Amino acid sequence: MKQHKHYRQLTQEQRYQISGLRKARVSIRTIAEEVGVSLSTISRELKRNSGPAGYDLGIAQNLSDSRRAEAQKNHKRSAETNRIISESLSLGWSPEAISHRMRIELPPELGLCHSTVYMRGSKRIRLVAVLCSGSCIGSARDVGKEEREEAWQEPR
Repeated sequence: MKQHKHYRQLTQEQRYQISGLRKARVSIRTIAEEVGVSLSTISRELKRNSGPAGYDLGIAQNLSDSRRAEAQKNHKRSAETNRIISESLSLGWSPEAISHRMRIELPPELGLCHSTVYMRGSKRIRLVAVLCSGSCIGSARDVGKEEREEAWQEPR
C-alpha cells in the first residue's frame, strides 16, 4: 500500500489491522507497509496505546477519540480578522486584497489565505453586493433577516 505524503490520523480499520498483525507477531516494519503508514506512526501508536496486556484496539480507539476531542483547535477567527474582512468588503476589496492586507496588519499566525477570506466572507460578499448594487442581484429585502444576522455575527 502506498504511503501518504502528509499526516493523517489512523482510522479504526487501520487499528484493526495493527491489532491483528501484532497478535500474529508481525514486525513493526511489515505492519507499517501493510497498513500504508510510516514506521514511526506504527511505533508511536503502539507506544501510546499499549498497556500491560499489549496493544488493545478498543482502548487505542477510545484514547485517540478523547485526545482528538480535547485537542485545542487553533481557529484564526477573531474580532480583528472579522473587522478587517467587514471593512474591506464594504470598500469593495477582493478576498485576495483582504488576505494581503491581513499579512501587513496582523501577526503571521492570524493571517488568512484568500480562499478562507472568501469562505468567511461569502455571505457578507453577497450582502454587500445586494446593498451596494440593488437591482443587480436583488434588493436588500431578498436577503432574509437570519442571513443578514448570520453574515455579521461576531466570533464565539
